[in-house]
Amino acid sequence: MPPRELLRELAQSWLDKAKGDPEFAYPGRERERAPGWGIAFHCQQAVEKALKGAITLQDAEVPRTHDVVRLRAALLELGTASPLHDVEVQALLPYAVDDRYPRLTLSAVSREEALLLLPVAERTVAWLAGLVEA
Repeated sequence: MPPRELLRELAQSWLDKAKGDPEFAYPGRERERAPGWGIAFHCQQAVEKALKGAITLQDAEVPRTHDVVRLRAALLELGTASPLHDVEVQALLPYAVDDRYPRLTLSAVSREEALLLLPVAERTVAWLAGLVEA
């Protein structure tokens, strides 16, 4: 088993990355032209990285997936609850990959809808910060 400090350092790396994603979304609050899909993508990424950081702290293998539903379930199996509600992880799920690539049927998330995901991302990143500091 890796020493606790090593696990904390790895989780801190996940946290540092997770903190950066909402920063990319913040300009979307100020600029009318920021696309909803971009804001939603960065919110999803922040949550994904925070969940992976929490899994790391449990000294468990981090699943190689963008699926936040699966990551949250893995964390629950390890006995750690996340601050995410079912509806929140379901809302974030499509933005991992789907909306970054062109396709025939776009989900067309609005800026307003995407901005609702920012508090979810911020809360999840803050939660991981608390775990790392504990």
